[in-house]
Formats: sequence, structure tokens, C-alpha cells
Amino acid sequence: MAFVKFSKGTQSSTAVPTMTVLRSGSLSMNRSAYKLLGEPAAVEFFWDADRAMIGVGAADKDTLGSYPVRLNGTRETSPVTVSAVAFVRHIGIDLSKARRYVVSLEDNMLVLDTNAEYTVVTSNRTRGEERRRAEAQSDGT
Repeated sequence: MAFVKFSKGTQSSTAVPTMTVLRSGSLSMNRSAYKLLGEPAAVEFFWDADRAMIGVGAADKDTLGSYPVRLNGTRETSPVTVSAVAFVRHIGIDLSKARRYVVSLEDNMLVLDTNAEYTVVTSNRTRGEERRRAEAQSDGT
């Protein structure tokens, strides 16, 4: 029998531009998405209600209505986060779980289609809490 190469089936999470709507109401984008946007110091949010799409555009940090970008670490691959609580509440985004979407660049904006497929993102803390809950239930039965 010949060897068959194993393929993990997915691209590196940093290669594909993604944006995550966090349960806190913040938006997190991986470095690929941030670079597509031009690595701005701040962003502006846009909403297309007809297509249920979020637009994130680069902005100067002094622009009225802009939101500062926070770097989450010093590595080239570290994600960035923007507080978007008022925006996501205004447009009615479900914050019951964090959702990661693949984004594209259109008209100099990162575009997130809220109707597109997404990946539910679970933090290490949440996974640990779920594991401890399950262990407690199995010990109690």
C-alpha cells in the first residue's frame, strides 16, 4: 500500500481575511483582514440593511465617529480589535455567541455578510467552564 499525503483541509487561520463578532460586541479581525484595510489607526462602521452586510472602512483617528483599533499583541500575526458595542446593538446583531466570518474588500471597505456561513468561536475560558460543568454533573450522578 502506498503512502497518501494527509491534508488538514483548511487554510491557515491567518491566511484568509476574517472578522469575528465577539459576545462583548467588539469586532476582532485577523491580520490578513487588517492589512487588506491598510492597517488604519481607526475605522468607521457602515450597515447595508437591504443585504444585512457590515462595512468597515479605514478612518483617521481624529475623524468624528471613528473607532480606534487596538492591537492584541506585538506579533505580525496578532489580531486587532475594535469596540463596536453601540453599532452592533443598533443593527441588532445576535451576541449570544462569537461568530467568525470570512470577509472581502469592496469599495475600500471590509464587508461582512451576516447571512453567510460562519464559525462559532469559543474561548479557552468558556471551554474550561463547560468542561468543569460537565465533570461536576458526571460526579453528581
